[in-house]
Amino acid sequence: MKLAWSKKVTAHLAPNIIRIINRATQFTSFVCHSILEQTDVNIRAQVLKHWVFVAEKCRMLHNYNSLMAITAGLMSSSIHRLQRCWRTITRKEMTVFEDVKNLMSYQRNFGSYRKALKSAQLPALPFLGTTESRQNAFFFFFLVVVFKKIS
Repeated sequence: MKLAWSKKVTAHLAPNIIRIINRATQFTSFVCHSILEQTDVNIRAQVLKHWVFVAEKCRMLHNYNSLMAITAGLMSSSIHRLQRCWRTITRKEMTVFEDVKNLMSYQRNFGSYRKALKSAQLPALPFLGTTESRQNAFFFFFLVVVFKKIS
């Protein structure tokens, strides 16, 4: 496929990967919207805590695609600025969120994520991510690692 999804001209060669990437982007927007549509601060905080819980479950299930979508939503500027909501998060919940954030961090070329994915028990759903060309080789590498583990 030679990273067909990374170029508009050849994107038709990998329509399912494009759909997965687009779905993750929509999911990120949904996470943000589900929090921001609440007008009551306490309800917003409950929804925010819910997404932290769901992110932890995705991590436990090795669903890194959804985990990254949720993490991106929670780290978006529109959610990050909700200081009153974030203050209601317990220390334990904040630790869980920080762990998830560190796992999916781009630091050291996604080093924590690469290590977790490599040691993950199958089945595992890697983060397919963005169509940015600098990241495509990275995500393709993990598809190869996951499929090599199967055979």
